Parts: sequence; structure tokens; C-alpha cells
Amino acid sequence: MRHEHDIAPDAPRLNPGDGERARLLGAARAGGMLVTHKCYRSDFAQGWHEHPNATVELVLAGSGVGTYGGIRLESVAGAVEFFRAGVRHRFAAGRAGIRTLHVAFPASLDAAAQPDVVVEALEATVAQPLALAILHELAEPELDLSRGLSIESLAQELLAQVRLAARGDRRRPAWMSAAVEAVRAAPVGAASLGAIASEVGIERAHLARTFRRFTGVSVGEYHRRARLAAAARKLAGTDAPISRVAFEHGFADQAHFTRRFRRHFGLTPRAYRERLRST
Repeated sequence: MRHEHDIAPDAPRLNPGDGERARLLGAARAGGMLVTHKCYRSDFAQGWHEHPNATVELVLAGSGVGTYGGIRLESVAGAVEFFRAGVRHRFAAGRAGIRTLHVAFPASLDAAAQPDVVVEALEATVAQPLALAILHELAEPELDLSRGLSIESLAQELLAQVRLAARGDRRRPAWMSAAVEAVRAAPVGAASLGAIASEVGIERAHLARTFRRFTGVSVGEYHRRARLAAAARKLAGTDAPISRVAFEHGFADQAHFTRRFRRHFGLTPRAYRERLRST
């Protein structure tokens, strides 16, 4: 007997459009989840609507602007976003259109595990590499007997990150959001634990200990990952030379940047750019 949580979301479909402004590039079901790879032309726009499934979206190329639960959100290449089920929203593609990877979870997903609208913390953790790995598996032949299992296990890891962020949002101190933003905004080459602690009004040792507890990494490692995430967006959204992206984001040289990038994302900056732009 199949239980409700085992039932996959609706069949792959394009969001409201005329069939020319939107294109389905790939789809797969795995463990009650639906993964879709889609692209939309620049003239694509949706009216107000909502979905029964919570989703994680990786923006592969292009951009767009949406309104979700009254909050304006700009989606840019390289970003990973989480959306609750049942949130009324609308969306319009940017000037270059947009291409995305969606992971839709079963409609029975516990609402308590769903943070409000968007989980920005996903972008600076392991969500990007997981989403890229799902995209890679989606390109494998359907006859590959490990494809479904790989997609399901990666999607479950992605869901675990969402749940971790949800628990952290409920339990973490009120000042943690300000601390995370301060770490992300800390200037490259001049970041200081003392300055960050002073900005949020917390003693340095308490900041360091609590930050690791709720993010899973040190302040310094989070700052490095935030730089890598920003560099990934630059790689995805521009044609800037990799050496310049490395310099702008505070890496010693292209070789250092490549080592760090591959360690975090599982592939080189060049391969990352190519994978996001390939269809």
C-alpha cells in the first residue's frame, strides 16, 4: 500500500504560459519528489497563484523577479531558494529569461519543517553543491539503474538542510540573523571577529561558539563560503574571466580559488559555469 508521503507531486508541467515562452528540458520522479529542469523566455510572466508542494529552486542562468507572500524577491543565477507550500505568489522572467532546477517535495511535507518563504542560509551552506549534483544526475540516462536512487538521496539531503535551517530559525538567538549578515558583509581582507561582535553587541567568544552551533561552521569558514557563493553567482551571471572573479572575491590567485571552489562545489569554476549554462 502506498502512503500519502510516497505519492509524487503532479506530473511534470510548465507553469502558466503559451507553450512557447516556457520549455521543459528534463524531469524525474524519485521517492515522492519531482525534479524538473525548465527554461523561460524573457516575455514569460505569471499571474497570482500558489502550489501545494514546497520546493527548492536553483537558478541556473538568467534572472527574474517575484512577489512571494508580500515579499519581493529577485532570483539571480547561482542562487538557491526555498519556498513554502501554499504561498500566494507571481513571477516574471528577466531580460535574458531564466533557467531553473526545481525539486518539489510531497504535499504532505510537515508544515513545521518549512521556514517562511525563503531560506537564504541555504545559499551559503551545502545546498548549491547538492542541487548541482541533482542536475548532473538528471542528465544521466533513465536506464541508469542508480539514477533514481541518487536523485532521491540527494533530494533528501537537500530537505535535511531545509529542516536544519527551519529548526535553527526557531531556536537561534535574535541577534544571530544580524551576525550572519555582518559576516556576509564583512570586507574581504579586513574581516574581524572583534568588529563583527561589536556590530551585533556580543562578546567574541560567545559569538564564535554560538555561531558554530547554529550554522555548523566557524565564523571564518562561513565568511569563506559566502565569498564562494558570491563568486559562484558572478560565474553564473557574467562572462568575467575566472582570474578576475577570484581576485574580486579575495582569493590569492586562480589556482587557490579553483582548489577552494572544487572542494566546496565538487567541480572547478570553469566546469561549474559550463554546467549551469548547458542544456
